Amino acid sequence: MRYIESNSGATCYGYDIHHDYYEGDPFKFRTQLYFKVHTVYFMHSLAHLLASMQGPLLKSLKENFMEAGGRIVVITPNQEFLDDIGIDTHKADPTVVQHFTPFTLHALFDSNGFKIESMGQFGAYSHKGRSERLFIVAK
Repeated sequence: MRYIESNSGATCYGYDIHHDYYEGDPFKFRTQLYFKVHTVYFMHSLAHLLASMQGPLLKSLKENFMEAGGRIVVITPNQEFLDDIGIDTHKADPTVVQHFTPFTLHALFDSNGFKIESMGQFGAYSHKGRSERLFIVAK
């Protein structure tokens, strides 16, 4: 968060249901939000939510916590890449519930009323035309 703030001019806050705080600054790490934000980033975290929680969370963010015209940006591992390289159950972190394919990530946002601005793949590693990471930007 410090890096993003120092290089973008944005004010950044972390959010989690856990009471730990990020980078040693309890002011910057919230367990509740009392203000609206323009952009929400899920950086390798959407895969940690149960499928039954994902849609309601996205809708709640859009309706209650995001400014009008705000965006959600997701970066997450690409399940198709993991399948292609032969890793069926890659869960480096035991709290991972599921990874996404381009189709399932698109469907999650589309089915919850978001307009997808951009979507793609990237990363240092690729296999059979698939990259290790997916991203989506949605309003």
